[in-house]
Amino acid sequence: MDNLLDNALNNITDFVAIVDINFIYTYINKSYDKEFTKLYEKSVHVGDDVSNVLIDFPIEQNKLTSLWTRALSGDIFSITEKFKTELYKISYTNVKNENNEIIGAMSISKNITIDDYNNKQLERILKNKTDFANKFNHEIKTPINLVTGFSQLLQLTTNNQNIARYSKNIFKSSSHILNLMNNTSFFDQLKNNNVLFIPENVDINSIIRETINDFTEISTKNNVNITVDCDIANEMFIISDCRYVKQILSILLSNAIKYNKYNGIVTIKKLIKNNVVTVFIINTGKGIHPDKINSIYEPFNKLQPGKTDGTGLSLAIVKNMCSCMNIELNNSSIVDIGSTFSVGFNMSTLYETTIHNSYAANILCFHNDNFTSHILNQLLNLYVPDSHVIIDNTSSNNIESIQLINPNIVFINSNMSKIVNLIKTNSETSNIKIVVILENADDNIYAICENLGVYYMTKPIVMKSIIDIIHVIT
Repeated sequence: MDNLLDNALNNITDFVAIVDINFIYTYINKSYDKEFTKLYEKSVHVGDDVSNVLIDFPIEQNKLTSLWTRALSGDIFSITEKFKTELYKISYTNVKNENNEIIGAMSISKNITIDDYNNKQLERILKNKTDFANKFNHEIKTPINLVTGFSQLLQLTTNNQNIARYSKNIFKSSSHILNLMNNTSFFDQLKNNNVLFIPENVDINSIIRETINDFTEISTKNNVNITVDCDIANEMFIISDCRYVKQILSILLSNAIKYNKYNGIVTIKKLIKNNVVTVFIINTGKGIHPDKINSIYEPFNKLQPGKTDGTGLSLAIVKNMCSCMNIELNNSSIVDIGSTFSVGFNMSTLYETTIHNSYAANILCFHNDNFTSHILNQLLNLYVPDSHVIIDNTSSNNIESIQLINPNIVFINSNMSKIVNLIKTNSETSNIKIVVILENADDNIYAICENLGVYYMTKPIVMKSIIDIIHVIT
């Protein structure tokens, strides 16, 4: 091997080895030998035979030989594999001659044991944090609600000005705590994909009118004028979840009022382009400094700490809701001029022309998670209404029942691989399109899905994912 290349490979921390078609090591870098020695207390050398280099460790030998066999057969792949107590990410590729014939294979591996351990520790910490937050919220909400209610009652019934003033402060503080708890809990649910979005035909103009009406009193109190520079009188339908569209617009309008100047103006506009309705909320406030514009969606970030009420979570919630519901969120700002936030919603006609009239199928959903099954059912019935959607949460492995349903597409949970094998190995069902729903994924998982000949999508299951996967399949 060229000395320059040899020096380069010996100076990297990854473990590199090359084996010829006879299973003989033809190259080993220093890192590979060092790691091999650490694991098995013996060195490995150029000229050693892969098929018996670990003869004293039969299970490990079997594993090593099968991986090199797969690589020498022409397969190019990446895999995460455990040897002894260590976890490795290994990539295999072919070595070819000038005639494009395979003469060997090369592996590049990395010890990811610490990374894997850290990830598991982080998952455990996050779960404990979530469990604690949920329990804390549950335990403290009742007394806080009582404090809020009684302080409000005192304000309405007392004739003592001092008591009225104190109770007003108590009400304000307890409401702030309650708001913080609710927002934190909801944000945590969003981050953990535990919020159920139910898409439907929604009249966006009706929601805009309701939202403006909700904030009329607050805008008057803050000497801010809300103007509408578009038609909101007639019906205009989008596909989204009505509850959360209202919440998004409410947060953006509330901020536009809150961060406005005295006698300021909030303008609401709409733009319809390429089957997307974009709602703009524009204010005449102080604007956002360019240095801060990228951090406005971070949790607990307040642009003017201490000057306004709030938790600093509202824009983080908006961003996560928009991401889950396939809503395009944008913003711009000029210091001393004002800020603009826009949200783009897909019009319902978009889906009627692209999917409704073009695809009919039997769609079977095998999933042992009721929450995911419900979302799938809602989205598939909405976007592929000409199809017959069957939900099976029993994790049945009966190939006869699958044949009886005769589905064109099967959506399946990633931990139900036995069903994938049943479908793929049966001649009568092998042509069924399979979509695996992944909790999370990396290049290794994607490669496995591709090798199995299945489609895949990752959680959260959102509108765009369903539409994209149906389009790819059809």
